[in-house]
Amino acid sequence: MAISVTVYPADEDGYRCVRVGEEVIGRVLAPKDIFVLFEEAGLVHDTDVNVVWLDAFE
Repeated sequence: MAISVTVYPADEDGYRCVRVGEEVIGRVLAPKDIFVLFEEAGLVHDTDVNVVWLDAFE
């Protein structure tokens, strides 16, 4: 079963809220930062993850 991850548009400071299922796990400034959040949330590298970006990084 895949885990649903949603990355929201940037706020006024440039950070994006990241939600796994119904839980907000943190904020990211750059796309690479999401992997740190995944590790902190206990998601291992072989976990099937579906990421939805609500807008694209510029």
